[in-house]
Amino acid sequence: MRATKRLRVCTTGDYRPFTYLDPATKAYSGIDVTMAKSLAASLGAQITWVPTTWKNLMPDFLAKCDIGMGGVSISTDRAQRAFFSDPVLTEGKTPITLCRNVSKFDTVAEINRPGVRSITPEGGTNEEFAVANYPKGR
Repeated sequence: MRATKRLRVCTTGDYRPFTYLDPATKAYSGIDVTMAKSLAASLGAQITWVPTTWKNLMPDFLAKCDIGMGGVSISTDRAQRAFFSDPVLTEGKTPITLCRNVSKFDTVAEINRPGVRSITPEGGTNEEFAVANYPKGR
């Protein structure tokens, strides 16, 4: 990084409000994007965005990046292979639903029912959480 003055940032670009890649403009936005730009500026570096997926985050990070960003949860597996900064948020997993359905799905038990479909990014800790906690609702 220091020799090239490039900060290579792995991100999925699909996890608002952390990182989002606008398909029309090809521009990244989000909280973590702002932090990455600030870090790069403080280092006198330019950012090279390295697109990845949740399934490939760790292999891509280890092979191609200086830093990974975008709402990356700290897991034991990941922490054994990479150093994590202090977390920005510590809320854990937060399911979301349409406002009109809040009273139907405000507990794990209410989500873990046949006929309830959960959508999660493939290969990440959100998918692991859903598999472990919503086996009837998947």
